Amino acid sequence: MSSVRSCSTPTTRRRSATCPIQKKTYVPSFDRAVVADSGFVVALFNPRETTHGAAVAFVAANQAPLITIQGVIVETCFFLSPKGRRALLEWVARGGIELVDIPLPAYAQIGAIITRYQNLDPDFVDCALVWLAGEVNCKRILTLDVTDFSAFRLPGNKRFKLIEWFA
Repeated sequence: MSSVRSCSTPTTRRRSATCPIQKKTYVPSFDRAVVADSGFVVALFNPRETTHGAAVAFVAANQAPLITIQGVIVETCFFLSPKGRRALLEWVARGGIELVDIPLPAYAQIGAIITRYQNLDPDFVDCALVWLAGEVNCKRILTLDVTDFSAFRLPGNKRFKLIEWFA
């Protein structure tokens, strides 16, 4: 799969007249996909994590596409050694996970999600994953953050389906 790109350029930040991303839906449907949160990706690339073996086993058996946002990669790199960072970035480059760009108009929606769940003090990445899941109609998520993702709701008041990948 190819990455979904925003229609603005880094220098102009203006939408082109022919931009296909003008409606609420920014990315194609990934209804078979599984959203990956940082905790899962850290476990996958850090052999010292207690959930490392479970993450590796999940990826080996999984046939659904994995999707995430760039913020997950940034967060994950913070917790990895240089060797782990390199392995993660090579995995991303090989298409091990699909990165979905967040278009500029979505930042206001993510801000609204942060406000809605302010009692949980959610971080940007978690709220951006809630946005992503709603946009691509994907309820399944790989996360260690069971408390917050059990509380978050998708459009239609739907719950996330927390994938049981670790014991």
